Amino acid sequence: MNRRRGAALAGIVAFTIAWWLTAGPHRAYYEARIWLCALGAVAVVVAQRTHAGDSDPAGRMRHTIAIVALVAWCGAGLGAMLGPELQRLAVERDIRTWSVFHYYTGAEYFGELGYTGLYDQAVVCDTERDGYFSRVRRIRNLETYELEPTAAGTRTRLPQWTDERWSGFCDVVTHLQPGLTPKTWRRVLRDRGFNATPTWTTIGGVLTNVPATADGLAALVALDPLMLLAAFFVLGRVFGPLRALVAGTWLALYFGNEDHLVGGIYQYDWLAAVLLAACALERRRDAAAGALLAYGAMVRIFPGFLLLGGAIWAWKRRRDPASRLRTRRFGIAFASACGALFLLGCLNPRGPRAWPEFLDNIGLHADQHRFGNQRIGLQHLLMRDLGDPLGPWEKRAERHAAWDRQGAAAPALAVVFGLLWLAAAARREDDRPLEPMVASLALVWAGIVLSRYYWSVAVLWFFVGGRERDGPLGGRDVATVAAALLGWCVVVFGVRVGSDSNFGWYWIANLLLGGALAWTLGRRAVARDTPASDPGDRSSIEGPPPVS
Repeated sequence: MNRRRGAALAGIVAFTIAWWLTAGPHRAYYEARIWLCALGAVAVVVAQRTHAGDSDPAGRMRHTIAIVALVAWCGAGLGAMLGPELQRLAVERDIRTWSVFHYYTGAEYFGELGYTGLYDQAVVCDTERDGYFSRVRRIRNLETYELEPTAAGTRTRLPQWTDERWSGFCDVVTHLQPGLTPKTWRRVLRDRGFNATPTWTTIGGVLTNVPATADGLAALVALDPLMLLAAFFVLGRVFGPLRALVAGTWLALYFGNEDHLVGGIYQYDWLAAVLLAACALERRRDAAAGALLAYGAMVRIFPGFLLLGGAIWAWKRRRDPASRLRTRRFGIAFASACGALFLLGCLNPRGPRAWPEFLDNIGLHADQHRFGNQRIGLQHLLMRDLGDPLGPWEKRAERHAAWDRQGAAAPALAVVFGLLWLAAAARREDDRPLEPMVASLALVWAGIVLSRYYWSVAVLWFFVGGRERDGPLGGRDVATVAAALLGWCVVVFGVRVGSDSNFGWYWIANLLLGGALAWTLGRRAVARDTPASDPGDRSSIEGPPPVS
């Protein structure tokens, strides 16, 4: 108990100090993250090498010191990354206007705007009001993804608007405009629009009943950190509090306070659902896990890739009655929840036709998304001229030329990755379905290009292996993953400090991530692993029967 109290106190003190040190606007933000990630990797390795049950008093003391240091590091990381943002949200009602503009207006006025009208109609509204966008010379045409002149005065209000709805839309735009400088709005109106699924849009439409006032928007923005806090609390109960704390700290350090952890509207609901699904699988609540994963898939699509690993697990254990029962429960719940959520998506203002509209929109979006600056996925690597890897980082137009020359290799590389994944899955003997499902993230990286904040799903790697007590974080593999992810951040942030190119920053991140995934899959493909014990398998706990 004294050790726990000491660790908790150390974390609170570190959180407070880090909050105070990083509250100033001129702190070396990325340099601080480099040091925090490096110290965290060391703290994880040192803590894993100590043992709570050591009979040597000196050994027990080393273990206590290592745990206190690790908790203190978690406090420092969380305080540095989230403290200032939470303070500004609570005191100043500070929100991420860029995110709110897309998600609040996109959901509330989806009936009139659909997936293509947001930027055009915002410019029309601004022309009728104060002209805050007067310096915005070009906006993205969301039907073609081409940039085109705003041509102030030539754009008109769409015919489906009523005067009341138009006035409400313009009020929201006018309220949000001062949250960003006119120069930043030039970038906002060149973004890629509102791309949520109809299911999310229906839910978002309910949330937008909260008025777009400073207090109302701050309340909506608070949903994400509250959902994540609840999910990590449950993770702590299921997998162990220290493990959940370290995983949450990595999430905060990698995504920091510029990637929607605080400030966006309902953008991490899918992650909370996926993390809770992992908890449900560990506790053998298979129906709950299926329903939660279905929610993640229906609001963000790509979590559905985790089913591939689940299918491999089910096929390999098809002769085991208990495993077949688990698969049946999970599958029925997943399919039923997907059906219900599909019908929920039909209740948006555009009705069932929103689904084909979404498919058309997301097809164009995926085709153009790969050319962005900060993306996670194999295809992002092919945006650089691989014949001149030491040259300057490509501009956006040059990425199109590089893709025209090299893009044909993307499907072949994805197939190679898929075969490597299948070989690893065939050799791996997993008693828990969570392990092969998390391994499916390799297919996510190889097959599709994600916005950077979606790769927060990588936090699932911290919870592979169940709750074995082979060290403070569980098994040795978990500590290795934690140290590797923190080391990955050190290199990536080092590139960010040394270069002004966001594209270069994420190109290096993808190169390292792809190499790590290939190495891990290759290692598993050539070596048969010892299966982990399933909490429902009593023979692994009780041992073999006695010999008479």
